[in-house]
Amino acid sequence: MFSVTVETSFRASHSLTMPDGIEEPTHEHNWKVQATVQTEKLDRHMLVMDFHLLENLLNKAVTPLTKVGSINNDPSFINHNPSAEAIADYIRRQIQNTLPENVELTQVTVWETTTCSASWHKS
Repeated sequence: MFSVTVETSFRASHSLTMPDGIEEPTHEHNWKVQATVQTEKLDRHMLVMDFHLLENLLNKAVTPLTKVGSINNDPSFINHNPSAEAIADYIRRQIQNTLPENVELTQVTVWETTTCSASWHKS
């Protein structure tokens, strides 16, 4: 099995409703996101896929989150808490069906801070 990982970052705000019902104030993060894809066999160019293509797909997925004032205002999050876990799942859904044939998304990790991250990963 072979894999490649790309990373990007973006600045955006969000607010969460906590399990106890308390709504935290809107606040901003310097988010970092990594996406990892894999394949069993390299393509004819001896690549999993072009790093730049994966990087472009990742950037395309996160760009809408930077344009809505707060991630809470993005249509995908109107009725959902924009947690790091939910953002990882959102990015997964944006990228998953746009990959080259035989390349599979296996993990998306989203960092809110340098010490706090959440991941979606294929089981």
